[in-house]
Amino acid sequence: MTTKRFDLDLDRARNLARASDRGLVHAHDLARKLVWFTDDAARTAGELEQLSDDAGAVPAGGNAAVWPQRVCRGLVAVAARVVPAGHRARYEQEWRAELWELGEQPRPRRHQLRYAFGVLSRCVALRRGLTRPVPGRAAGGGSAEG
Repeated sequence: MTTKRFDLDLDRARNLARASDRGLVHAHDLARKLVWFTDDAARTAGELEQLSDDAGAVPAGGNAAVWPQRVCRGLVAVAARVVPAGHRARYEQEWRAELWELGEQPRPRRHQLRYAFGVLSRCVALRRGLTRPVPGRAAGGGSAEG
């Protein structure tokens, strides 16, 4: 009876190891695709910046607010979708406000693109930080001090 149970446990362990291996392969594929996407996004940002510079998109005074580009607004919206629903509206509003503030700088489109890609690159870490349980804090998210 003990040998039979040992064999059953061994089979379960092997199945878990296979599943874990498949999960690691899948995670590796996702990481490779993320690197590809990031490289492609950086290349696209460079091309957009070059087009913006070539078109003379900066206002003559350099300080007039520039409406955040559709690309930047879209990147911020995608990043906000990654953030937990309870925090989503606040972060998206904050990020959009920052885009508007960057529109007042001398090369606004460049700064807006850099900021939007930065937000997108850090949104997963932000989600992890917002959803990770904090020791000593109640499960409902309230403070431990009451």
